[in-house]
Amino acid sequence: MNTIVLITIVITMVGLVGIGDISGDDSSFHVFTCCHDDGPGCVCFHDSGSWNPSGTWIQDVANMTLGTTESCENDGGKPYYQMRLGISDIGLAGFIACFLDAFGDPFGREAWCSETISYWHKRKGIPYSTGYRNSSWNLDWQLTSTSAIRSFYEAEEQLPNGRGRWIDHTDPDYLDYDDFRPGENFPVPGSYVFIQQYIQTGPSSGAWLGCNHSLMIDSMFVYREYFPLNIVRVKITFLEGNTGPEFQGTVKNTRTVEDIFQATPAGTSFVSYCEGDTVRKIRGFGIDLDSDGDPIYDTDRLKYLASSYEAPEFDPWPDDIADPEWDLNYAELIPQLVNYTKILGGPGPKVTSSSEWVEMPDYPHPRIPDGVDVRWVFPSTLDRYEPDGVFVEIDLVEDHPLPVKGIVLGWNSEFIPDGYSLRWASAGGRYNEAPVPTLAGMAPPDDPGIVPVPIMFHNPGVSVRYVLLLFPYNTFADTASLEEIRFLYDWGPDTDATSNSLVGACCLPDGRCMTVTERMCDTYGGAYQGDDVPCLGDADGNEVDDRCEGSGLLKCDINADGAINIIDVMAVINHILDIQPLGRNIIVRADCNGDGTIYILDVLGCVNVILGLGECGP
Repeated sequence: MNTIVLITIVITMVGLVGIGDISGDDSSFHVFTCCHDDGPGCVCFHDSGSWNPSGTWIQDVANMTLGTTESCENDGGKPYYQMRLGISDIGLAGFIACFLDAFGDPFGREAWCSETISYWHKRKGIPYSTGYRNSSWNLDWQLTSTSAIRSFYEAEEQLPNGRGRWIDHTDPDYLDYDDFRPGENFPVPGSYVFIQQYIQTGPSSGAWLGCNHSLMIDSMFVYREYFPLNIVRVKITFLEGNTGPEFQGTVKNTRTVEDIFQATPAGTSFVSYCEGDTVRKIRGFGIDLDSDGDPIYDTDRLKYLASSYEAPEFDPWPDDIADPEWDLNYAELIPQLVNYTKILGGPGPKVTSSSEWVEMPDYPHPRIPDGVDVRWVFPSTLDRYEPDGVFVEIDLVEDHPLPVKGIVLGWNSEFIPDGYSLRWASAGGRYNEAPVPTLAGMAPPDDPGIVPVPIMFHNPGVSVRYVLLLFPYNTFADTASLEEIRFLYDWGPDTDATSNSLVGACCLPDGRCMTVTERMCDTYGGAYQGDDVPCLGDADGNEVDDRCEGSGLLKCDINADGAINIIDVMAVINHILDIQPLGRNIIVRADCNGDGTIYILDVLGCVNVILGLGECGP
């Protein structure tokens, strides 16, 4: 067969049917139809990072997902199926993509930094075995915004035997270098980090104003004097999702803060830029606690190092820091959640089944399926004992403080029932029917797992106390296992950033400095100085930003391609002859002997560098 014809056929086939990767922890071969425009079967789908991350510590889980990148559309591709929907198998992701194509997508794509933090907690099983989900007030492992995650830690801190602690500048000994207590007044490796745009509004006042982003601490480095062992600074490195411009968000571990205190409103530094020249600083930290109330962290990632510097004198905290978003939408929610949990009591929501043949743990006080420890099993023999069908009712005891948009039933993929119905009601209200998607006619997924079936009530969310599941006769032709029930809460407005591009100083050929992404810097023909590296201004008045004097590039590397050759020499000669003058910033690189003038000695110096006969001066 003609080679060109063969290639054409293959390209045509790939356009119609995507071929799954044979890689990493998923060695099976998959063939998918391209569904939902960004499913694993689509040619544009980018598959990198582990589908099934695991490890001793949550950072191990996170590091296995490094490189996971959105594709096909903004906030789409693998992060959508893995971080947003919680799917940890490429085959199941392909099935879900086609399911959502057929019945609509109630989840929707959105910025996924907080979802990534939630997914890592779910996979590692901290602070609860189900991640952020617990058996009482929060019946979902996923928290979809920075404020939702903060709410979790604040509420858990106020509960008896709660599994979280929130620390920020309102705590009297927050980040006190003279009283270093990891997990109490300082974060620990693995802690959640909430950063937000901070605006200074006066000499001793400021405000938090949106552009929120979620990160996690990978490692901490505590620098101390030789003697006495006073702490000089605390450096932290990060893991984060949805880092990068729109359509290019990815999971990375490249961000670093050299001094944790300086990245707060009391310090002179920051974590990252937001928009333009506005900066984001550390708003606070969430600490995961075990059943004894101790912080969960890897002690090997908390390193103590010696420093020759003396402990610095820190500026006082601003007297007044406004937080309008939190005060308006979340401050009153925390006591409501705490009070609701106390009303629920230890067992949590009440579950009632009309049949003793439905297998439920802890019967007659069964718990709700949580995706890990608790499941409900409906046997294939149920019709024999229950010819009129069965029902299961969930009673949240009172209307949940958070409005509910719907629930997700997670069925074991071995058999997914059809033909049942669901109703919901508020306290004192009538039951409302919610449409249940049917999987009739869809081939089951090839790989075992939990298939999420979303059943939506209303968006925005509504008050919900009761959920009633009705299974008529002949629903269970085979044994079905309901592995998980998730309540999709409406957390209200959030101001999480839609993209989190890493930006830094870009030295332009004319000596100016701009704060842009590395890609944009390349477009301008500039020299990128590094992520979160600031421009410095022109203190010496030579019309070149102080950051750009030399631009961190090689002397004589005029075109900044990393190699010094005849092309660079000709550029210097053309400048001397006034054929093509160099920009102010590039002149610094052309000045081989460092005397401030570009002439024949600089040409000879660059030639010597090429021949290995010498080096440029300062």
